[in-house]
Amino acid sequence: YFPGAKVLYVNKTNKEYKIGLVDGTRMDFTMDNQIQTIVSVRGEGIPSGAVLPAIAGYIGKNYPKKKMTVYVKQYGGYFVELSGYPVSKVFFDLSGNFMRAYN
Repeated sequence: YFPGAKVLYVNKTNKEYKIGLVDGTRMDFTMDNQIQTIVSVRGEGIPSGAVLPAIAGYIGKNYPKKKMTVYVKQYGGYFVELSGYPVSKVFFDLSGNFMRAYN
């Protein structure tokens, strides 16, 4: 999902892998390769293919001019932060269904 981006570091803990790319993108994966967190400081944001399809579809439809900059899997669902002003924070359940949004 990050073509041409070079890996800066990979750290393994007891619970997860932490990966950093040269462009400043940071990702955390569980030991069974499930995405936990993606934080992108790139101008392109987080590629829609890297997140749940339902979330990517909702963001693309309802926030077409914004980019995903933070994607976090939390205990009860997902948190997505979008670029621009005001910064939008959007929450989804574990299936990717929209729950609420804040600007």
